[in-house]
Amino acid sequence: MSMAWKSILIPFILSLLCLGYSAWAQTAPVFVFQGNRKYSRNELGNLIAKDWEKYLAHQQLSYIDDAAYLILNDYRRNGYYFVSVDYEVKENQVTFDIQEHNPVLVKKIDLVAQEGRKLSFSEERLRKFITPPPLLEKHYFQKTQLLKDQTAIDTFYLSEGYLTASSRIHYRFSPDPPESTEVFVEIVVEEGPRFFLDQVQFEGDLSFPEERLREAMSFKPDTVYLPGMHQDLANRLKDFYKEQGYARIEIKPDVYNLEGKTPSLRMGKKVLFRVLEGEKNRSEERRVGKECRSRW
Repeated sequence: MSMAWKSILIPFILSLLCLGYSAWAQTAPVFVFQGNRKYSRNELGNLIAKDWEKYLAHQQLSYIDDAAYLILNDYRRNGYYFVSVDYEVKENQVTFDIQEHNPVLVKKIDLVAQEGRKLSFSEERLRKFITPPPLLEKHYFQKTQLLKDQTAIDTFYLSEGYLTASSRIHYRFSPDPPESTEVFVEIVVEEGPRFFLDQVQFEGDLSFPEERLREAMSFKPDTVYLPGMHQDLANRLKDFYKEQGYARIEIKPDVYNLEGKTPSLRMGKKVLFRVLEGEKNRSEERRVGKECRSRW
């Protein structure tokens, strides 16, 4: 190819490439934020960068949904509880419309019993399950964290034998939402009765006195009843029987409520163990018999 043709073709090809790039740049999707005051465009852009790349690659709105959720969640982690994030896709532009409102500060968290009752545990002890604010920082309202703290309180009560205990949270915002700037939180605990294991009984053709069976499972009356305790006792009883050579032992525990001395505060439980011993291992019988003969 002559130099004259090269001098014509090369500039022509370059101009076509530039036009193609310019056309692509003009039609490539872009994102725009409006209503944002707390975060800059660059900060929000960095936040949704990965989802935006996926959107450009696949052109699926689900990635825009994910990006909007990231923005919403980040605002709420910083106390903007009433923030809303919407978006609109028009031609080659995605517009995120952010309504920030105000950050909400927690002014006070109270722990109270249901009406007419007193808490069985000190407020100081229960407050250990409430996440404190970061040191030297403002206590911004985070509902998800309060719900986790509520679950921790309910779990604590369950571990102390309050099988029906539950709590609920009341929020009082000021001024009225969505322009609130502070919130007063009240956690109301409904304890219900505390459950105790008062009795264990046995049913079946027993080879051992009931008192020995109670000793084998380390049963003590007036023990705080915890979920699954009846099965734990049944397993101990099985281990005892197997040590005595009853390899096919079957035990089924049934749990019943007893009327407590003060039904509103205390509830007793009884566990009935239905025992099917099965045949004793013959080799165990021979071994025991041999030991007895050797002692005589």
